[in-house]
Amino acid sequence: MALEQAKGQVAAEQSVLDAVNAAKSVQTSTTEVASAATEAASAATEAASAATEAASAATEAAAEATKVVQAAAHEIVDGVRAQKNVVQLVQNGDGSISVIVGRTGVNVTGSQKVVFTGLTDAAANSGWGCDNQGSQAEAACGQHRKAIAEAEAASGLTVNSGQR
Repeated sequence: MALEQAKGQVAAEQSVLDAVNAAKSVQTSTTEVASAATEAASAATEAASAATEAASAATEAAAEATKVVQAAAHEIVDGVRAQKNVVQLVQNGDGSISVIVGRTGVNVTGSQKVVFTGLTDAAANSGWGCDNQGSQAEAACGQHRKAIAEAEAASGLTVNSGQR
């Protein structure tokens, strides 16, 4: 009986030892997993940091490219604007439409309102030619009529007042 009791005691102690060893094994595995997780988190943090830096650099490059493109576009627009005259269709208080061709936009008065603005290659202030005679007047009137035709085609409106 004492032998049986001793065997039981040894078996109980062995099961405790087995439990301790299993716990150590789990602890080692847990530590390894935790270490691997920490390394993975560190790598992910580094990758995120690199991605953030890359995104920031890309954003800066895009902003710089946008500035360059905008500056180029302004140069083109300014160059085109410098070569063209302004043609405006003006609606008068009575509903009639007049045209003005000049270097700058017009100042309307009273019941007038600008209903179309565009650019033209036609000469500025050439309407006088339609009210006069001679080769210069005819050439000026032709330029004026060209501006009117362009504005009418672009706006869908018809000039029906003033110099035509």
